[in-house]
Amino acid sequence: KGAVSGELLDRALLAFKSSFVRYVRAELPRRKTQRGVLGFDDLLLSLRAAIDGPRGERLVQEIRTRYPAALIDEFQDTDPVQCRVFERIYDPHEKAPLALFLIGDPKQAIYGFRGADVFAYMRAAEQAATRRFTLPTNHRSDPSLVRAVNTLWSRARAPFWFSEIRFQPVDTPDDARDRLGGTLLGKPPLEILFVPRPAADEPKKGKKKPGKINKGDAGVQLPYLVAHEIVQLLHSGAQLDGQPLRPRDFAVLCRTNAQARAVQHALREASVPAVLDGDSSVFDSETAAELERVLAALCEPGTASRIRAALLTVLLGRNADDLIALEASDVGWEACVASFHRWHELWETRGVVQALYSLQDDEDVAARVLGLADGERRLTDLAHLLELLHTQALQARQGSFALLSWYRRMRGDVRFRSDMGMAAESAQIRLESDAHAVTLTTIHKSKGLAYPIVYCPFSWDGRLLQGGSGDPISYHDKQHADRLTLDHDPKHGARADHQQQAEIEALAEHLRLLYVALTRARHRVSVVWGGFKEAEKSALGYLLHQDPRAAADRLAEATCKRIDGLDDAELLSDLTALVAAADGGIALRTVTLDVTSELYRPTHLRAELVQPALPRVPRERMRASSFSRLASGTAAVTASVDDAIDLDAADEGLAAPASAADDAPQLGPQLGLALGSRIALADFPTGAVRGRLIHSIYETIDFRAKDPSALTAHVARTLTGYGMAVTAAPTLAQALARTLITRIDEAGLPELACLGPDQRLNELEFMFPVAHAEGDHGGTPLRAAALARVLREHAVTDAERVYADSVGRLGFSALQGYLRGFIDLVARHEGRFYVLDYKSNHLGSDAADYAHAPMQAAMHEHHYVLQYLLYTVAVHRYLERRVPGYDYEAHFGGAYYLFVRGMDPAHARGTGVFSARPCHALVHALSEALRSPGGVA
Repeated sequence: KGAVSGELLDRALLAFKSSFVRYVRAELPRRKTQRGVLGFDDLLLSLRAAIDGPRGERLVQEIRTRYPAALIDEFQDTDPVQCRVFERIYDPHEKAPLALFLIGDPKQAIYGFRGADVFAYMRAAEQAATRRFTLPTNHRSDPSLVRAVNTLWSRARAPFWFSEIRFQPVDTPDDARDRLGGTLLGKPPLEILFVPRPAADEPKKGKKKPGKINKGDAGVQLPYLVAHEIVQLLHSGAQLDGQPLRPRDFAVLCRTNAQARAVQHALREASVPAVLDGDSSVFDSETAAELERVLAALCEPGTASRIRAALLTVLLGRNADDLIALEASDVGWEACVASFHRWHELWETRGVVQALYSLQDDEDVAARVLGLADGERRLTDLAHLLELLHTQALQARQGSFALLSWYRRMRGDVRFRSDMGMAAESAQIRLESDAHAVTLTTIHKSKGLAYPIVYCPFSWDGRLLQGGSGDPISYHDKQHADRLTLDHDPKHGARADHQQQAEIEALAEHLRLLYVALTRARHRVSVVWGGFKEAEKSALGYLLHQDPRAAADRLAEATCKRIDGLDDAELLSDLTALVAAADGGIALRTVTLDVTSELYRPTHLRAELVQPALPRVPRERMRASSFSRLASGTAAVTASVDDAIDLDAADEGLAAPASAADDAPQLGPQLGLALGSRIALADFPTGAVRGRLIHSIYETIDFRAKDPSALTAHVARTLTGYGMAVTAAPTLAQALARTLITRIDEAGLPELACLGPDQRLNELEFMFPVAHAEGDHGGTPLRAAALARVLREHAVTDAERVYADSVGRLGFSALQGYLRGFIDLVARHEGRFYVLDYKSNHLGSDAADYAHAPMQAAMHEHHYVLQYLLYTVAVHRYLERRVPGYDYEAHFGGAYYLFVRGMDPAHARGTGVFSARPCHALVHALSEALRSPGGVA
């Protein structure tokens, strides 16, 4: 109807959003009840049903009135449902001034496996027979390459099989020029690499057909041919825009991810970096298989076979000789098993990611893996898998065995993976680094992209249909308006016709795939051709060797038969004729598949490592530590996630043996809350896992909640998440509920139940500098003696002096860097702030075991005194920056260590509660000692 204003087109782009959302809002409640959650296909089908339904005319008229024009891009990827919607709304027979713009290229319709239907596009294009417009200029590729592609497709009859899809030669801008120089200057930009058959496969006298190149052999050898070709060009002096060619100037387009991985392997053997930009899942990678073995060992650290399997992975780097030597040494093997037990405890207490990060640090995984040719790929996959494990652990709150089971199913069951919503981007393999590497990808993935130089080594593969001869096939039924039809009965009488139609449609799609592949190049493209098995059915064969005498409707069949009977000399004759017709645009070169021994490493690709001169001597590496590391006497290590965590729950093992076995004694509701002075949780199992469980419950419940059943249900869910029996839930919930109303301090925090959510900071993380250097001068690292000096100077009782001496004997390495940790709870009550820590230590089975004296012994033995002093310093520094007019004496209320097994209102006042409020002078002196140890030690 003429020109359409820009404003009208802008309105058109929003046409369906408003109307469709209104429809869905009206229909969704009813359809949710009838059909469950709506998917993308449901949305389209619902809209089609709406416009064809009794109220459809009203909806259509409203859309037409508000949005008389619509513009749809990539329309070649449409389907009949979408077409029906647009045809109904923008009916060309309507008198209203409607405009529908369909933008698409049917030559690039390659997403049939996703539901796109090129037949729907062709029907729509037929309706716009006299209103078609095209873009006749190629702004992407060099002029000589455009002419070569024009020649290849123009010489073929029915180049895309269907008459509705035509090939129209295109031009380039007047100022366009060829940009390849050096040895490639003036060379034909489209190259056919011809692979001859082995001499033994040439037809002998009396033999009707020549032999074929085995597809299996070609799949193994062609990747090395491509690698050899790329290496030769990199070493040839060829240039692009005056600069030497680099690996990133190349792309290899394959039909499958497996082919791309094979090329990547060959390129890496030739020391050429290559990255895989595909759509395969990270769960299918070799790293995923190795990580499964490591996870299994972490789940069962007491099983020697699991540990052996994990050690023999690339991640942990042992070989058979290492394993024999390790098992021959009792000390070495016990140390190895102890490491796996430690990582297991980390998994149970702090999560799988923390355990694996610790393993990576302890085993130096990154350095070992990066030393491999594909190390960057492996390390990228490992980081990706850890991210997916962490996400699943957070969402499902599963124990270690449940998480391992999920991981195994994700690796082994593609349908389960799809059901979990990880079939696409979330689990898709990520690029490790593409800045200086050859790009390896599938043709489907390459659509819409462009690369300087392209290789297509597998375009000869002529397998048209997947599956066996008796499998169902789909085809478009010409007798029913090209309706997509599924033939699932192999015994059907018309099966042969349906099979032939399906193969023709597959060939047409392969022709479109070939077109996409050949038009991704900006400057040069190479294809491989020869007498490969099944090559006679390929799209490339259809273009290169058509039978000129065949009838139009038998062209594909006749060409297939012709190629099947051609020997190498006859194939080369056809190719020579094509080269002559291209007038210098196409080159033909015979190559051999036996190139593995010819691969070499060009000297100009080697990077010589030179140590730079440092302006000054570097300082000692900054480190991070935590209370757990200081108290255990271990050396501070390089900062990692583990160092941020104070493993309080693990301290239970110091008071009672840890047990995380599924058959450990379970607390049942029959125990009751108290038998005389016996504590309610006397029989609740000990161990780091149970400690972390109790911490988790305190972190996630509302202290003021009054509904006992809700607390019991929450405890049951948490037990399930930790892989424990729910029979303990009623009694554990009742016991924890009693701790919430236990009197803590008459003069300070009355009880936990007085704290609302807005008065709590759960798991408050802190990190502050320790012994930082000033300027370029190294500071004095923190040693145990400095801490002991401060505590001794401010000690009042003999017990405090004795504890100061025990701190001085801590064996941790001198620390210069940061101190990190997590405080279980920082609470605010009536303007004062308190530090609280939950302790699940088993001090005994009676209430008397949780009186002040036993608790004080535990506080000293496990260095909880040092812990609350460090926490107090952290909160003191935090409040100084956050509270206006902050004053320690007025605002800090003290620290409470809640030994929860002994807390109950029925017990004597103070049972299970250890309180302390260090004086301001001690807190200030300790803070200064951490800041500058040299001033006090």
